[in-house]
Amino acid sequence: MLGFPPTDGYEGPGVFSHVVKLDREHVRGIPQGSGGSGGAELPREPILFPHDEIGEEFIVRLVYASGRELLMFRDVDCIHSASDVTYRTSVMRFM
Repeated sequence: MLGFPPTDGYEGPGVFSHVVKLDREHVRGIPQGSGGSGGAELPREPILFPHDEIGEEFIVRLVYASGRELLMFRDVDCIHSASDVTYRTSVMRFM
């Protein structure tokens, strides 16, 4: 992700979404350790968790700053959630 806050010189939260690091890869529709989908089509629906199932201590609130405009991650390693406050012009997601 490449983040763009609405003002120059901004440092703080709200540009990127929050993330929760998973303890292992999670790919819906592929059994753990199977090494592939076996030709099956993978569903593209989001995985939803009730807010109270994830403890605050596991949520990483990313801080935007000069030199920290680019965020790299793998979708199978984390869950994303909306920021408490959104403060951005745009976020570009490259896949």
